[in-house]
Amino acid sequence: YDLVDQACMDLYEDIGLNVAAITFAKRITYLPEILYHYNRLNDSSLQNTKIEMNRSKIIFDVIFYIERFLIENDLFSYLELNFLEFKIKQPKIIFENLDDASREDFYQDLRNCFLSIDSNPKKLSQLPFEFYSFFVHVITLKNYEDSACMIFDTDKQESEIFNKFKPIEKKINLSLLSP
Repeated sequence: YDLVDQACMDLYEDIGLNVAAITFAKRITYLPEILYHYNRLNDSSLQNTKIEMNRSKIIFDVIFYIERFLIENDLFSYLELNFLEFKIKQPKIIFENLDDASREDFYQDLRNCFLSIDSNPKKLSQLPFEFYSFFVHVITLKNYEDSACMIFDTDKQESEIFNKFKPIEKKINLSLLSP
């Protein structure tokens, strides 16, 4: 089995490798020491710069790879909630770090990725609220321009954020998604 797909090797090599390595490990040992650090002194590193549009879309290949890997190894049902959080969280982080000119194009791919989620609404509602609300936001609003009007402040109360969706409820039955 190809442990690390080419999509994962390009930019997110650690994600694909970690999923495969942890899955097939016979034993995992925890060391309470910090042995790995990102170099934040390099101003041109991915950790310190806006993500380029052409590199940002690789995350969708990585998501596909990991989903396929979990299904082929009969792990998807066991790890579904963790995978859903990953599938929403990772593109969200990238989206937030894109320049404004790139967001519309990425938003469409993000929306298609989220619309492909075939999970029980009750399972989705178990996600941390930050990711659940972002998911609802993206599947409900058809383009970035509409979504840019909505301000997401994860420090606000959940009810305040859900109230922002009231005008949209006629377009999609959000009651199915409500926790």
